[in-house]
Amino acid sequence: MSTIPLSAFATKLQALDHETFCEFVADLWSLAGWETTVERPVVVAQKNGRTQRLLVLAGGRWNQVRSETPAAETFDQVVLASVEDGETTPRGVPDAPLVDARELRHRLIYGTKTADAGALWSRYFDDDLRGEQWDTPQREWTLTHRLAGTLALVLLLAGIGVLVFGLPFLAAEQPPPETDASVFAGGWETDIDIGSPEQTTERPETLAWEETVYAGTENGTIGAVDAEAGETIWTSHLGEEIESHLVANGTLYAHAGGEVYALDAVTGESQGMVSDSTRDVTTGVTVVDETLYVGMEDALVALDAETGEPRWEESLSGTITAPPTVYEETVYATSSEGVYALERETGETEWTNIGESSGQNETERRAPVVMPGVTTAGSDNATLVVTMENRVQGLDSGTGALDWEFESQVTGALSAPVVLDPTTSLKPPTINGSVEQNQSNQQNESSEQNQTGEQNETSEQNETNVSDSTDLSDPTVYVADIRAFVYALDPESGERRWTYEDAATRLDHPVAGGPSANETAHSVYVLGANPAEAVDQKLFAVNASSGNERWQYQSLTQTLSAPTVADETLYTGTERGDLLALETEAGTETWNVETFEETVTSAPTVVSSPAFGDSVDSRVRLGIEGHHDWLYQHEQSSTTTQGVSVVDVDVTETVATGERVELRASIVNRGDTPHEVPVDVDTDWEFDGVLSTTSVDLEPGEAKDVVFSFAGPAEPGEGEISLLVDGQEFDVTTTVVESPAILIDSLDDPENVWRGDEIEIITTVNNTGDVEATAPVGLEFGGEVVDSTQEALEANETAAVTLSLSLEDVPAGEYNYSVATRHDVQRSSLEVLAVDDRADTLPLVTQFFGVTLIFGGVAVGWWVVTDVRGSLRGRNDSSER
Repeated sequence: MSTIPLSAFATKLQALDHETFCEFVADLWSLAGWETTVERPVVVAQKNGRTQRLLVLAGGRWNQVRSETPAAETFDQVVLASVEDGETTPRGVPDAPLVDARELRHRLIYGTKTADAGALWSRYFDDDLRGEQWDTPQREWTLTHRLAGTLALVLLLAGIGVLVFGLPFLAAEQPPPETDASVFAGGWETDIDIGSPEQTTERPETLAWEETVYAGTENGTIGAVDAEAGETIWTSHLGEEIESHLVANGTLYAHAGGEVYALDAVTGESQGMVSDSTRDVTTGVTVVDETLYVGMEDALVALDAETGEPRWEESLSGTITAPPTVYEETVYATSSEGVYALERETGETEWTNIGESSGQNETERRAPVVMPGVTTAGSDNATLVVTMENRVQGLDSGTGALDWEFESQVTGALSAPVVLDPTTSLKPPTINGSVEQNQSNQQNESSEQNQTGEQNETSEQNETNVSDSTDLSDPTVYVADIRAFVYALDPESGERRWTYEDAATRLDHPVAGGPSANETAHSVYVLGANPAEAVDQKLFAVNASSGNERWQYQSLTQTLSAPTVADETLYTGTERGDLLALETEAGTETWNVETFEETVTSAPTVVSSPAFGDSVDSRVRLGIEGHHDWLYQHEQSSTTTQGVSVVDVDVTETVATGERVELRASIVNRGDTPHEVPVDVDTDWEFDGVLSTTSVDLEPGEAKDVVFSFAGPAEPGEGEISLLVDGQEFDVTTTVVESPAILIDSLDDPENVWRGDEIEIITTVNNTGDVEATAPVGLEFGGEVVDSTQEALEANETAAVTLSLSLEDVPAGEYNYSVATRHDVQRSSLEVLAVDDRADTLPLVTQFFGVTLIFGGVAVGWWVVTDVRGSLRGRNDSSER
């Protein structure tokens, strides 16, 4: 019977994993009388006092190379599963005596008993060691092999010949002319052209001059955001948490970290602190005319709103807990122990109310709100509404006497009162004698799914209402109970008109709003938080007349700040620093922008004319947090800057010689009449063109940036520029330095260039200097500049420049070309190839044809070699049986 051929034997061994192969070698040596132990990868064999250490390598060459080889002194022979014909050690195999598959087969078949060999083989493999299945027919070189080998040789030679010499029908070309001449010698002597002087008028990007939203964060950043687009205009860092803020007479007052800061509402520039740094400010501010009122621990202080100089100070019992309210000639304030009325001009106390309702001191008193259209019983004095703990009180504003009291259904903190009177609090604000127009679109009480992933929902009528509806022609007081309720109260009697309840939500920070012409759209907007969830906040819109819920806006991902309503838009902030604008009809988002990097803490405030105006949002006009603009008709402060002012002049600080200088002037009309503003520019160096603009038209409160762009000086030094705006002169200086070197980093042209083509040569240029520079780049071919361009590069910038080269009527051959800047030249060469005009694709066909011939020859030759090798292997195997 035939014995397994060597090739099959080696294949079987290589299929074994390393551990099994080691055991096979140990068993094979055991059949020869050796005592073996496996210490993988070494098999230790002992016999008659002799010891052989066999390093067994894993099957397959890659596994051999990848295996970790012990030190050479730890083994005597190397055992392989492959057949090694040569005398040299294979790559990756230790330099030691080899026992390959051929010797292993010999040991198994001829060195052991037939039965033992068969049993050992059967233990590791399914096939028998001997059998008819191993009969291999003998094959030898045949006529087919010879013909196929000849064909393979012919194909290989033909393919190489086509690639080297081409196809015979390619057109012959004349030798190219001499092309070494170049017009560049160390650089390209040329001037840059930056164009003629330009002057434009642009919308300011860093000035607040139209309707603007202001908000602050826990880390002390306060910012201005465009109310229409949601784009951030400017931010300023005060260093401490912003607790509250408002705008009056064009100045932004921010209560932060026990101080009151003043900033320009247009530019955000600091105007200093207006508070006494020796004591902490404990409330937000109230600004009336030119006086700022604020609580400092146990004292109520009146300061000059512009300079911060004190006008009067009055000590009260307990800590002042809320911003004061100014009505007519009286300032009303609350502390932890009572309610106080002080004379506006002198600060003298007019009356006090210390815990009258229960005979004990109260805490958590919120800012009092005056209702001028509502009088107390038996008096012509307006009603003063105050909240404390779980009670709402109506006091006589002239005497402090208690008129009525409402107690919440549960014990809990009540919000500051919100008063809604369409004849006063919802009346369009008057600014500089002109009434701002409120748009009053008809709103409905349906809502739709918000497209941003936040959820809006509608609700049925709240079952806790005590009346069908409230006539909003009568004033109403609204308060939120932190436990679950919103109450609508009659300000004359304190009786409850309706109650809104959400049992799973803590309600706070109510505001109210709605166009005065659309009473059905008046709503109370309240912020709700689920106490059982870390983040689950909602904004509720509750109909101010009926108490029915109109819509919900829900955030499942982050907490929200106190809301503010301005006309038909509600604004709120988030813990991630975003600002949201929701339209009040259905609560859908108008915009949602990432304004800050920290949590928004203070309720936003909205200003229609930052240049000279005041806050005009619901928190101001509804008497929340000490803002009571709706209580009086104030005049614009006499200290407010009138007319046109230039708030910023900016010029290019450093410029390279001959480069463009940009001068930008930000101009604001802080007056109440339109202005036509002349603007002129002059320099101390000569240039071509006229640098002046006839005029810039500015409406009241409007701001514009006037931008001039022109060529700078041709020599290094200092360039002086004079700007004249409406009679105001501003002098600025730009530093002029030598133009930096523009170097060429690389050249890149197409691999195959054909006669008649127009090709692109891409060069990479690098500005090695620290200022912006214009790089002229030129291409020379055949002794002429055939293409050029200019590239403006920032400091240390690298850019790719594309130049065009036409090869029309250029004979085939190799040519030199050069690319240069003013400071560098790089040369390269390209070979122009010619093709028959009838078939421009022949070069590609030639390459494809030649490569195909070579692959065909390799394939046929591989078949011949493998077939004949199989015949010889079969013959060798037969000879060993």
